[in-house]
Amino acid sequence: MKTPGHLFFNMRSLIPIGIVLLLIIASSSACKQKKEAADNATSAVVMEHDYDQIYNEFVLQMEEAVNRGDAMFFNRHFDAVPLVNDIVTPIKVNQTLKDGFRAGLQENLDVGEQIINSLGQTGHYKFLHLTGLHEAPAAIFRLVAAEGINYHELVLELNENGEPRVKDFYIYMGGIKFSQTIQRLFTASLTELEDTSFYHSLPPEERSFIKHSKQIDEIAALVTDSKHKKALQKIDALPEKMLADKMIQIMRINVAHNVNEKTYQEAVKEFKKRFPSDAVVELMQLDFSLVDKKYPTILQHIDSLEFKIGGDPYLHVMRADIYRTLNKLDTTELYLRKCLDKEPELEPALWSMVDVLLTQERYQEAVDLFKEIKEMFNVNPAEFVVEDGYRKFWDSQPYKTWETSNPLDSAAQEKLKRSLAKEIDVQAVKKE
Repeated sequence: MKTPGHLFFNMRSLIPIGIVLLLIIASSSACKQKKEAADNATSAVVMEHDYDQIYNEFVLQMEEAVNRGDAMFFNRHFDAVPLVNDIVTPIKVNQTLKDGFRAGLQENLDVGEQIINSLGQTGHYKFLHLTGLHEAPAAIFRLVAAEGINYHELVLELNENGEPRVKDFYIYMGGIKFSQTIQRLFTASLTELEDTSFYHSLPPEERSFIKHSKQIDEIAALVTDSKHKKALQKIDALPEKMLADKMIQIMRINVAHNVNEKTYQEAVKEFKKRFPSDAVVELMQLDFSLVDKKYPTILQHIDSLEFKIGGDPYLHVMRADIYRTLNKLDTTELYLRKCLDKEPELEPALWSMVDVLLTQERYQEAVDLFKEIKEMFNVNPAEFVVEDGYRKFWDSQPYKTWETSNPLDSAAQEKLKRSLAKEIDVQAVKKE
């Protein structure tokens, strides 16, 4: 049965390729006054509205828009210009350079379209919950596609008319907010300037990045050449200000994983010490554990991830997948039912439950579930399992009853014939 896997979508898909290479290796008083004025104007409007209603309606509209492929909804409610202005305005460089950076970003940036594209053919976007509703409102979304799972945190605010919008956002697997990414990209664009008078107008962490850009390039070259041990040595030789940078620590974990297990675990421990509440390390560990098929470890990382994001029914599907691999069907079903109690229309959970029921020859229960799936999605579920075996099911009375009003289409019938013929051939070979 084909169901979504585990996606690790990151900031790479939101920016041009040239910038990707940078990320892989790696507010002025006027702005403040402007922000305070906007905040005061907004607060006067907020008093007249209900936060819960405003933001809940908005995030559900966002979920619906993304799932139907409407990229413009996100783009209409997110304006990167204020973020860019806050970043570039205080830096004492030529205005032409600032304008060029701003124009290049606007020309290449289409966040809504990138999110839509990341879903692929079978993905879905799901609003989970709001946090910090009355102080720093943010919405947590789950993104699942053919490659796996990730989470988006959209930082929200109300505009001067009391309408919700996305102020900033955080792609969990990217590890930093969009605004922080823009800051780093702008800093990187300054590294080749001969006139360095701008240097002291940069934030302290960006000055460190400029100062050590040569070492970062050397580390990138070593990683490209798979010289991970030497790359790690160069990372650890960076000063503390650089080692405190989250992107450097994320890079350090990736490099350490290619050295040995002990070094990798030490890198993870160091990251958690520096960023104890950040979920990116759980997603990274989960990714590595899935590749290595370390099932008990995978379950531990799922538990830790669930705690940090504040809960997600889909994580029960991931647990169920592990127990299905281990052929522990009772535990698989337990977690699937936990998921469906919270999110009854979650397709991966429904198809996994079909698999459990058919594997255990609980055919009447499977057909009952077929009815629910058909009502939800207007499909004949039988057509999606014709190539998955379950030979006895097709001769069972529950299926024959189902078939009278839900016959397979011609394509599904041909697939079923081929599947059953193949199974007969395999059994004949085994007998010989």
